Amino acid sequence: MKISKYRFIIKPQKEIILPTYKGFTFRGGFGHVLKHSLCHHGDENCTICDLRYKCAYYYVFETGTPRENGKTESQNDEFLPHPFFIEPMLDEKEYFGTNDRLYFDFILIGRAVDYIPIPYFISAFGELGRRGIGKKLLFSWDEILRNKKRRLIEFLIQKFGIDWIKTAKIEKTNDEKTIKISTEKNCLSLKLNNEKTEVNLKIDDGRTDDLISKMEKNKLNIYGKNIGKYSIEKVLSLNEDREVLIYDSSSHCKDDNRFMDSNLIMQDEVDCHQITLRFQTRLRIKYKRYLFNWGQIPGNDSVKLIEFLKQKYCIDWVKIAKIEKIENSNIIIVYTDKNGLWLRLNDKKNRVNVQIDNVRTDELIAQAENGELNIYYKSKLARVAKEINFEILVRNLLRRLSWISEVHCGEKWELDWKGLIERAKKVKIVSSDLKWKELERYSERQETRMKMGGLLGEITFEGELAEFMPFIKLGEYLHIGKGTVFGLGKYQIIPK
Repeated sequence: MKISKYRFIIKPQKEIILPTYKGFTFRGGFGHVLKHSLCHHGDENCTICDLRYKCAYYYVFETGTPRENGKTESQNDEFLPHPFFIEPMLDEKEYFGTNDRLYFDFILIGRAVDYIPIPYFISAFGELGRRGIGKKLLFSWDEILRNKKRRLIEFLIQKFGIDWIKTAKIEKTNDEKTIKISTEKNCLSLKLNNEKTEVNLKIDDGRTDDLISKMEKNKLNIYGKNIGKYSIEKVLSLNEDREVLIYDSSSHCKDDNRFMDSNLIMQDEVDCHQITLRFQTRLRIKYKRYLFNWGQIPGNDSVKLIEFLKQKYCIDWVKIAKIEKIENSNIIIVYTDKNGLWLRLNDKKNRVNVQIDNVRTDELIAQAENGELNIYYKSKLARVAKEINFEILVRNLLRRLSWISEVHCGEKWELDWKGLIERAKKVKIVSSDLKWKELERYSERQETRMKMGGLLGEITFEGELAEFMPFIKLGEYLHIGKGTVFGLGKYQIIPK
């Protein structure tokens, strides 16, 4: 598996206001610019475009499964990993002037390393800088007096350097159109215009600023007005343990054919009995409740099926029931002389209908994974884990890495998946200070704010880790969990 990493160092041309986590800003803006530069059909839905399988934008951003040998697209294309992701700088600074510098790392995986030359990406990020980035939610006008003033205070301190704001009194006029902030010696005001589209800020030392107001979900939200523009100062290749300049503002982009080899990464030796992982960006692992393997009924997973039926449906008679498969193994029947239930697999093999004594019904989820058909409880219960163990970590890491290998490198991993998961259950947690930390982003596509919180901190595992270390080491480069394209799920292996 090829992995190429590049660092973009950018120089603000004017003030830039960014959120504390910057991965959303760069990834979102980059997508719009790349589509505009590569797509000849404008805003057409990519999934109905006849050229999508030859389109660089579709491959990089939409990431569908190419049709080969008469095969159709996977029904789970929307869950396939992208062949790139962005690692933003971890500094939570929000305001950048023309003397500041920002950077982010851009990583390409597998076929993407050769599919689109790096100059195309440099051009796209350069165009993003000319268009501008950085509309930041500053505060909600309606909530400023209801203990929701932290954002406003941080904005005024960081942009204008007015520390007196920390002890100031905040009040609104009776008409709700002016916010006054004052101490005995200082004051400032924010005045909303009649159309409720702009806010004028005036400070007693003569400085002023204009902000944007926008009604969203019955809240009047206030944003910074200036969209920050930047230029790319230079781009570095960070491959093969060397930094190589491949672009600067005064020269053409140089070819760079170097990359990191996943086989070499996975061969690195690390202590195999105890390991500490430090999550530097939020870990978002979604999981569903695993029930049983369809192919192991009747058989090794019969006990798991019986236990689920007892707990979920409160039916004790299943303890003495017989279990059989009928109709080409598409139906599991569990029965006694007096009672019975059926689990029927649908034609698409993605749902299981449960019928108990011809009265109660339910639906389970079937999912093909590494040649096995696994059954889960309802998908709507899949949620982001607020605590993890080694089994959950390994399940998600193996899923991501194997999908990347198959979709973007054409290499299907043949592993003892079930054995790995069973052995992962034996690895214990020695210590953990993982804490949940909220985060939001605004989705232009869905026109809504989305919760993107996750776990940050360190966790230490102990046990027989040798066979898992190659995957953990590769995950250090490729991240884990949901939102990796934004840079989430980044962790570091901490040496003892």
